[in-house]
Amino acid sequence: MVRMADDTEKPIEKIQAGDMVLGPGNQPHTVMFLDVEQLEDRLLYGINDLPPFFTSEHVFFKTDG
Repeated sequence: MVRMADDTEKPIEKIQAGDMVLGPGNQPHTVMFLDVEQLEDRLLYGINDLPPFFTSEHVFFKTDG
């Protein structure tokens, strides 16, 4: 699940360009593009200017735990 800027959560599979997500320091960030690549039987995701680097199971640590 991805924390959105409006404090809701959305599955990573449903994130689209233009969505507002919370980033470091709980600052809102606009998703500029979403790059999805196949990783064997799993999808590999990347956001904004980053190459694909995580699956939907990937854990992200947040500043508030």
